[in-house]
Amino acid sequence: MPSSRSSTVLAGVITTLSLGVAALAGCSASPSSYADAAEDLIEGGLADQAGLGRLTATCNTPLATARGEAFACQADTVDGKKIDFVATIVRNKKIDVSSTNLVTGSLMSRVEEAALQLLADQTGFELPFGALDCGRVSVLLDESGRLSCTMTSPDNGDRYDASVTIVELHSANPQITNFEIAATPRN
Repeated sequence: MPSSRSSTVLAGVITTLSLGVAALAGCSASPSSYADAAEDLIEGGLADQAGLGRLTATCNTPLATARGEAFACQADTVDGKKIDFVATIVRNKKIDVSSTNLVTGSLMSRVEEAALQLLADQTGFELPFGALDCGRVSVLLDESGRLSCTMTSPDNGDRYDASVTIVELHSANPQITNFEIAATPRN
């Protein structure tokens, strides 16, 4: 960044800001069972949203059929990656399914905006929208929830490695719990 003060301000950790949107989610009616309905939804509409090609889903059978009952699902991508899902019964013959580890390309600009807002709120240092780039393709997060990004200084164009950690991705209120920017630019 342009000055040592800016580098000091930006290097380090920023905590907690709500994204306010679910990363990959859908709702479906049950064709024959809740597990079958979730698998159909994942292999259909959610596969389209994910943008990772055809998905092959398997879901656990819920232990009960009461409203609020949640059960796990997993989908394999054509290249052997695994997307984890949580399916929740919302009412008779209706379920919500959302991913716990996939950030869709369509959500990336919201992640970037939220991270920059968090930086401004917690440090007073404001960067323009577009200074943080997390890409525009869907990304499977590992167990840490870290998403790799690039921060570009609007003053001199220097590029810095950055990461955003996202938790509660499957909820209606996913949060950025950690935002880090390297203290030195890339070579």
